Amino acid sequence: MPRLLGADVGGALMSLQTEYATPVTWGILTPDTQDQALDRAGLKMGNKGREAALAAIELVDVLSQID
Repeated sequence: MPRLLGADVGGALMSLQTEYATPVTWGILTPDTQDQALDRAGLKMGNKGREAALAAIELVDVLSQID
């Protein structure tokens, strides 16, 4: 089921980007197990939520320099 959620959210965000000509970032994790979720939350693989937030902040900064 999580993979379907990721595909649905990805498609919806792509539609928003196309409709509004505005880039969108997202950071949805789709782990298969609790161990995978914990690893992606910072135990082994870095904190993926933090990485997604930093990517959004960097995107805003870059776009503000372009305008």
